[in-house]
Amino acid sequence: MDPGEKTQLRDFVVSISAAALIALLIIGGLYVYAGNWPPMVVVESGSMQHSSTYAYLGDLNIGDMVVVKRVSSVSQIVTYVQGAESHFSTYGEFGNVIIYKPYGSSNVVPIIHRAIVYIQYNKTGGGYNIPSLAGLNDSEWFVMTPS
Repeated sequence: MDPGEKTQLRDFVVSISAAALIALLIIGGLYVYAGNWPPMVVVESGSMQHSSTYAYLGDLNIGDMVVVKRVSSVSQIVTYVQGAESHFSTYGEFGNVIIYKPYGSSNVVPIIHRAIVYIQYNKTGGGYNIPSLAGLNDSEWFVMTPS
């Protein structure tokens, strides 16, 4: 191998090593920030899109990559109702977007959706309580009474 080929080989190895190190640092940094693996997911459905014909900046569209940050308690999640009250928004609407595995199963595709309200099961009376809706005006929400 002549000196020119050695220099080219060395430059190639250095370039590949530098690219691999940068990729490792980015992925490692995302993992440290997110607190879970994988730190990113790809949006597979259009359920979070605001339009079927246009993509808007700040919305979640099919093919978008989302960094998934683990939370340690439910209190860290801002629902749509709470976000509307405090003017906190993510991805074009009030509240946080959450990712969950239906029934806790790892065998199904995780669901990405906006947290709307906290629903609490009422052990004594059966049914469910939604405390965050109690103080809202009926004009802000469609209220349906049981028939």
